[in-house]
Amino acid sequence: MLDEIVLVSRVGHPLSNKTMSVKDLAELDFVSREKGSGTQDFIDSELQKSKLLASKLNVIMNLDSTESIKNYLAQSDAMAFLSVSSITNELKYNKLNIIDIKHFEIKRQFQFIVLKGEQSELVRLFMKTCGIMKK
Repeated sequence: MLDEIVLVSRVGHPLSNKTMSVKDLAELDFVSREKGSGTQDFIDSELQKSKLLASKLNVIMNLDSTESIKNYLAQSDAMAFLSVSSITNELKYNKLNIIDIKHFEIKRQFQFIVLKGEQSELVRLFMKTCGIMKK
């Protein structure tokens, strides 16, 4: 399953309809995941590939869940990198929006490991929801 991580802000943010460059990111306020988060480590690694060290970002707060980051963003001018799949409702209901970054994207591949043989109904439902099993 392919997942994309994007730059997110609240709707109405002064930069909502702008296209950013990687270099511009150093001028912004960020909310990020806590130290040790696998997602945050992956984001930092992808930023480094574009010659931007995570230490150069102005991280104003570290939070321990995607939900807490989304709630904070909705009330502030900070931005965050979040998985597209985690913000579908916020996009649908016009609470958060995606900020485009020129010549930069973060994509990761999720893989599922399951026991050989018959799967429970819950496992099958999860796999269908993720789009890795035919409906």
